[in-house]
Amino acid sequence: MCITQETFDEVVQENIEDLDMEQEEAYEDAIQQFKTQGVDLSNIWTKPKGDGGEINPIDLVKKIQSVIPADAETEIADVAGVVADLEALTKAIEDGGDATQSLLGANGAIEALVLGVNQHDEKIMPAALRAFKALIKNHVLNRDLVRDNAMASLAFAARSQLLNPDILAQCFDTIKTATTKNENNKINFSKAGGNELVFNAMEAYAEHHECLVATCALLKSITQKDDQRQQFSQAYDCAALFVEKGILDRVVIPLKAIGKTLTTELESIFQAAKGEATPEAAKAAKMKIAAIVGLCAVTKNLTMKGDSVKVIYDLGGLPPVIQVLTGYLDNSVVVKHTMMVVRSVAAQDDYKEIVSEQIPLILRAMELHLKNPGVCEQCCATMANLCLKQPDIADTLAATGAIPLIVRSIRIHLADEEKKGNIAVFMRQAALAVRNMVVRNPDLRAPFLEEGVEPLLREAHQYRHCDYEAYSALRDLQCEVASLNRKYTSADAYKKASNFKDTFEASDNIEDAVKNEAHAPMPNAIAADDLIASHLGAGLTNAQ
Repeated sequence: MCITQETFDEVVQENIEDLDMEQEEAYEDAIQQFKTQGVDLSNIWTKPKGDGGEINPIDLVKKIQSVIPADAETEIADVAGVVADLEALTKAIEDGGDATQSLLGANGAIEALVLGVNQHDEKIMPAALRAFKALIKNHVLNRDLVRDNAMASLAFAARSQLLNPDILAQCFDTIKTATTKNENNKINFSKAGGNELVFNAMEAYAEHHECLVATCALLKSITQKDDQRQQFSQAYDCAALFVEKGILDRVVIPLKAIGKTLTTELESIFQAAKGEATPEAAKAAKMKIAAIVGLCAVTKNLTMKGDSVKVIYDLGGLPPVIQVLTGYLDNSVVVKHTMMVVRSVAAQDDYKEIVSEQIPLILRAMELHLKNPGVCEQCCATMANLCLKQPDIADTLAATGAIPLIVRSIRIHLADEEKKGNIAVFMRQAALAVRNMVVRNPDLRAPFLEEGVEPLLREAHQYRHCDYEAYSALRDLQCEVASLNRKYTSADAYKKASNFKDTFEASDNIEDAVKNEAHAPMPNAIAADDLIASHLGAGLTNAQ
């Protein structure tokens, strides 16, 4: 049960006027009354009004609604005052956290901020977008409240700023926050023509890294199935449509440009580390790294199918990725995301030999970031893809030192008591790498076992999401697996499974078999002829 802010304020005022309570006591009494009655006060501002006290954010929302006209063509007299109110609201949300977000979401804040976004004013719109993002960030219920009208307003705002990359980046940043883990908002953005906006921005602002980062983040969001509440998602169809329209051409262009300017970029990073670079140069260097990460993350999302991988390879997308990986080998974030792309390419049989030429680089990247589960996951996944049905590549990996490195990484992450990151996700790929290396190369079993991989895989078997892979690796290492109590590990189970014959043989007695197995729905069912006869009157006969 809920009440309005007005009802709560009236009770407080009655306590002050009729019962001569002090303000703080009046508030406490009102809160206690409503809680006793089972009222949910999450949508109510329950703090006393005092000199220099906290500002009631609901009052700010009401004020913003009153001063911003619904008609965007109507001129606002005090633009500076509106911007100040929006900034105060943003600060109140950031300081108040989840409770303030819930409070404002239930009191019309989204509708008020949409009015600000609809103004398309170079001062009001950015302030409204910042407040909007703060209101819905990491808040599931508020993202659900955005709905189709608000998404249409955000899409229209982005369209109006296509010639202004700075504000366009803010628009995309807010839209990305709204579409994250919210399938309905993704759909409503697409319906409002948002996909075309993303495509145009990727084409127009390849060299404007701030806008490029925001565009990549939004593109990743709308092509990723991340709303676990929904059974179906348009993300995969959306990604396929982007690829069909040629988005990968636009993604490769800035990747190649970054690869060409890599030397200058590295120099600026080293200068920043020494304190020699200007703040602007340091900021530009960090933004370029963010652009690399964004481009690689988008490429990974868009290359889920073989055809897409072929497109990115034919466009020359792999060499700049390798170039960036080499140049930023010390940066774990860049290494992780560039390896995502390498992993996707390595999954395709046509390119395994080409990617295998980079095995020393892959192993070096993993060795440098051995304590980072994300990097180790991508490196192990790449190795697993490379040696799948490729015994020669498995031998190359072993000769280059992959076996002790894989086992070391497993040992390090299983020993991490805090279990930082998703250890099961890493272990799944590590176990796959072990399994794929030994399944067609029996001579590699002994080196793995000598490194002590068996007890580690048995320990990993207890983790959900990697238990089957750990079992498969142990099985193909010829280790004892019956004690794991999995299906088809005992002699009886194997015997039972062997009774199944996957052959087709014609049968002449199908009709008889069906009749023998057919049963009436009830054991005492009356035959059809008897049922008809029972409904005929005395002396009447059934017509033949």
